[in-house]
Amino acid sequence: KNVIITRNKSYKAEGCVVVNSIDESLKVLNNIENKEVFVIGGGEIYTLFLEVSHTIELTRIHNSFEADAFFPAIDTTKWLLITEEKNMPTQDQPYTYSYLTYKKIS
Repeated sequence: KNVIITRNKSYKAEGCVVVNSIDESLKVLNNIENKEVFVIGGGEIYTLFLEVSHTIELTRIHNSFEADAFFPAIDTTKWLLITEEKNMPTQDQPYTYSYLTYKKIS
């Protein structure tokens, strides 16, 4: 199920649930059988969901790019890095990147 959070109250997307706040999205998500939820941002969406998340699955590309949205800084007093898998460039993928998994510290 795809849940889209937007400020545009008239926005519609076929096959998706459209809401206008994080609270509305959490009400929808609480009714989903599969409790594994993935948040795809912008930066503001990432920041909003960090407070209610338990895990961060992050792909970090080891390069600099022009961008207008960023994942917020991860507070290592609240999050513990539990796995890191570094991937080297290939013919199809020219950048070094890492898959990182963080768990919230209780």
